[in-house]
Amino acid sequence: MVRRGVAGDRGRSMAIHASRTVPPRPSRVSVLRQQWLFGGGGLLPLLLATMGRTRPSTEQLAVLGLACAALAAPIPLYLLALSGFGLPHVIWEFVWVYRNTRSCFPPRWWQGLSALLLLQGLARWGSALGWISSNWALVLDLSCLALAIALVALLPKTTLAHRGRKALALGSAAAITALCYWGEPALMAGLLVFLSFAHNYTPLALSQLGRPERNAWHGYFMLTLALPLVATTPWLAPAYELFLPWAPSEYLWLTQHGGGYAWLPTFVMAQCLHYYAVIRWLPQQSQQQWHSRFWFWPAVMISAALSFYFFTDFKDARRLYAVASGMHAWLEWPLLLALCSPRLGKHPA
Repeated sequence: MVRRGVAGDRGRSMAIHASRTVPPRPSRVSVLRQQWLFGGGGLLPLLLATMGRTRPSTEQLAVLGLACAALAAPIPLYLLALSGFGLPHVIWEFVWVYRNTRSCFPPRWWQGLSALLLLQGLARWGSALGWISSNWALVLDLSCLALAIALVALLPKTTLAHRGRKALALGSAAAITALCYWGEPALMAGLLVFLSFAHNYTPLALSQLGRPERNAWHGYFMLTLALPLVATTPWLAPAYELFLPWAPSEYLWLTQHGGGYAWLPTFVMAQCLHYYAVIRWLPQQSQQQWHSRFWFWPAVMISAALSFYFFTDFKDARRLYAVASGMHAWLEWPLLLALCSPRLGKHPA
């Protein structure tokens, strides 16, 4: 009995000592902070390369060149990116999101979300053709978003891991609905502008479906938020006003409601990074190739036709593109809300 007691005490002491020597696992916030600041695409390596302290990589030079182009000629850069890569990135993102999340949600949930996206696209199409007034188009647009977010609350318990997410989904949907029916049209348009701007940064969250340890673009996206500090210089204003009729509609709304032109380079550079992230960065993380898919060349032909339409009639082409871009943007918000669950994203198809 004594020997067993001594052996048991010795085993327990060794287990306690081993538990004390095991280093704690870093939190998710600390891991993301490490990636954003010191990773391959973090802020610190980018700043050191800018100051000449380190040898910049080709990727860093490309991002710095994109930042200079966004500061010097944001609207021409916006026109080039939108006409060449707008529709391809919409098609690519639809396919990428579905392939990586289709097994995470029930089929009926996907059917309900698809119906809401189709209704939102019809509302924007009717507004572009003049069948629906702009105010009613805003109400239908945001109502579809509210219903899409409310669908998150209908996910089964095995999919929706946290109860707080159900309350967040229903609360967000109720707030958007209240804004639609009791808010001013200017407030509804302002919410659309904010969501359009925030949509450019969604690849940072979608990348968690791939291989987060290989992320190197967080610092590049954060660099866009520093551009207004440079864009406030007076000598840039004439260059921005020269191409004002072709400026993004979000920027035009901002200038009409007291906003300055300092955020124009940020919006344009973030949109360019969003296009590249969807077309190149996210597929690389998931180890997917677009060229081997049967839909690749039809998508390229449709995108080329819309690019030609942009050069012939820019305003009508932008209205047509707004239908597709709105549907793919509204797809992301309910998915991102649901994918906050640690049980999701582990079984991408």
